[in-house]
Amino acid sequence: MYPSSIGRIFRKIKKQQIENYFSAVQEGLIEQKKKAGDDDKLTLALDSTSISSYANKLPNVERGGNKDEDNLPQINLLMLVGSKSGLPIFYRPYDGNVPDVQTVRRVIADNSKLGIQNVVLVSDRGYSGTKKHQ
Repeated sequence: MYPSSIGRIFRKIKKQQIENYFSAVQEGLIEQKKKAGDDDKLTLALDSTSISSYANKLPNVERGGNKDEDNLPQINLLMLVGSKSGLPIFYRPYDGNVPDVQTVRRVIADNSKLGIQNVVLVSDRGYSGTKKHQ
C-alpha cells in the first residue's frame, strides 16, 4: 500500500473505536481468567517500541534514537500484550528513548481499574530506575 492509502485508512479510525477495541480485548481477558479459575495467573508481556514517522506535527512525535537509526521523528509506546493471544490490551506513549520504572508504574496504575487479580508482567531487562525494586 502507498503511504497516502494507509493515511486515509488511519484517518477513518475514531478514538471511540480504539477504546471499544481495547475494552473488548480486556473483557475477553477477564472472562478467560474467570473460566480458568482464581488460582491461575494471567501473564502479560510488557514491551516498549518506537514507531518512526515522516509526520512532524503528530502529537507525541519527537526526535530520538531508535533501533533502526533512521533519524526520523518517532512515537514511543509502552504496551501490555496478552501472552496467549498476542493482542495488545493497553498502550501508553512515553517521552524519552527508554521507559523508566515510573512509566511502568503509571501503566500498572492505569490498568488497576480492570479488576484482574493474579497478573504477572514479563519484560526484558530494558527498564531503568534509580534504585532496585522487587
